[in-house]
Amino acid sequence: MNRVLPGAEMYSSTKIWSTHKTEEPEKIGKAVVSDLLPPARTAQELPPIYGLIPVGDDRRSEAIRVAEACGISPMLLTRLHRRQIAADTVPVLLLERLGKALNCTAAQVFAYLQQEADVPSGAMYRRYTRVAPPAERLAFEQAVTSSPDLPDEFREKWKTICR
Repeated sequence: MNRVLPGAEMYSSTKIWSTHKTEEPEKIGKAVVSDLLPPARTAQELPPIYGLIPVGDDRRSEAIRVAEACGISPMLLTRLHRRQIAADTVPVLLLERLGKALNCTAAQVFAYLQQEADVPSGAMYRRYTRVAPPAERLAFEQAVTSSPDLPDEFREKWKTICR
């Protein structure tokens, strides 16, 4: 005795064949899977990230871990975190590595870097109008050149990538 559960008829092979008008089983499988998956989200729909240095009790070692995973120095990561480097000069390779290290996408990292730069609170101490001056951003190659704790082999590698 064959019993069919209520609603099981919608998963029968005739239903799949009738909804996806194709002769190739491979394409049918892809079409069914694409129907089940949520639609891809654009960069504007992705949740924003709030920094490149993970927050937590062990913040320094996390910053070092992220920097090492990306092939940059902790000082250069801090400059990126404070958005002191122009986003459009950062190589795509680094954006992808940062995304992988932070479990997000390169588009989210790029959107974070495009935001207004952080101004240290000491810079606002003597200002009468609490409006911060627009921060000057360095080009990535310039930041790599001026980073004293970046090993020479990484410095040359990033300079080559920037060109």
